[in-house]
Amino acid sequence: MLKHIARIIPLFMLSVPTMLPAQENTEHHEKSLLTISRHPRLENIGIQLQAGYIGEFWANTRGGIKRGQTHLHEIDLSVTLDTEGAGLWSNGEFFLQLLSQQGGDLLSEEFVGDCQTVSNIETAHSSRLHQLWYEQSLLNEKLSLLFGIHDFNSDFAVNEHGSHFINSAFGLSSDVAMAARPCTFPLAAPGIRARFTPHPSWEFLLGVYNGNPGDPVEQKHLPKLDFDNRAGALLAIEVAYHYSRAFLPGTVKFGYWKNTGTFEDLLNVDSSGNPVEHKGNHGWYLIADKKITAENHGSRGLGAFLQLGWTPKENLSPFDTYIGAGMHYTGLIPHRDEDETGIAVARAGVNDKIRFAAGRERAETTLEITYRAVLHPNVALQPDLQFIINPGADPDLRDAIAAGVRLELAF
Repeated sequence: MLKHIARIIPLFMLSVPTMLPAQENTEHHEKSLLTISRHPRLENIGIQLQAGYIGEFWANTRGGIKRGQTHLHEIDLSVTLDTEGAGLWSNGEFFLQLLSQQGGDLLSEEFVGDCQTVSNIETAHSSRLHQLWYEQSLLNEKLSLLFGIHDFNSDFAVNEHGSHFINSAFGLSSDVAMAARPCTFPLAAPGIRARFTPHPSWEFLLGVYNGNPGDPVEQKHLPKLDFDNRAGALLAIEVAYHYSRAFLPGTVKFGYWKNTGTFEDLLNVDSSGNPVEHKGNHGWYLIADKKITAENHGSRGLGAFLQLGWTPKENLSPFDTYIGAGMHYTGLIPHRDEDETGIAVARAGVNDKIRFAAGRERAETTLEITYRAVLHPNVALQPDLQFIINPGADPDLRDAIAAGVRLELAF
């Protein structure tokens, strides 16, 4: 079980604790839109270096577990090698990514008590290898095959307009994050991913990953590489349709996931008092991204997104439904063309059986309001305000308000 489970007060039925685990921070981990400094000599031999820093200061101003302040930090280093640029073979790419998370007390775990996680860089303090993979493009780049240590949310369930927000749920919806055991931030895992693009409007993804990436407290430096029957495999299929009307692009994605591993029942026990075990879990998700308005056919304008998720198996997932939606405007303020303003809401619905048995609230809901100011091609500052209604769906926790500011640097 994840370390974040400890933040939720145990509930009892048949003398067995029933908890709502917290969502690990599962954000599509290419958050920064800042300009990356270029190194022409390295690029001439197919090598691209990227380095980024994110620093956050947060205060839980009311409600939740307790009031207080904390700070979070992330350093992101990556190297990409283009095989053709390196004089090797065509259409190949190697990728290496290192992540380090440091700072003070964890915001959601220690102060807010929410399951969807206020900040998408919050995790146990560590410095680790995050990704190491190779991708080969075939059939005039209509087909690409990737294998290695890979972040599931780098390709699957990516929410383009939701990536501008800080709450984890807008990167990967809460139902997938807490039910599928996806290998995404902070822990990637070995896997294989195929992408087929027969037409610019259509894209098909198929992935097979280790069904249990492990515990970020235990895997502080290296990802979990071993496979076992209890962990099983995470299988994912996604179909995406891309369209554009009047220079306003949009995308609709439908995905299905299945984890073949062993899951513990959250309510029922066997004759020995141990949780009943079930084989496998599955669910569906839908994502719609759309540019609503554009000024002079440029990046300025209004964008919106919708996320829907459903995990039907009872007693295996604390949250069985999810809905998220939001809007963000680029260049709202005159002469600030790259600044982004956004508002979004995420609602994770509690499984009815767990809710009635454990006395939980119907859902946990988060409203986020944010403004991201690009101060320099390599510097951005993002004040953020989040209202968390029913943190952890726990009736004993008051609604919380978390206020913070994020600093992004690209090198």
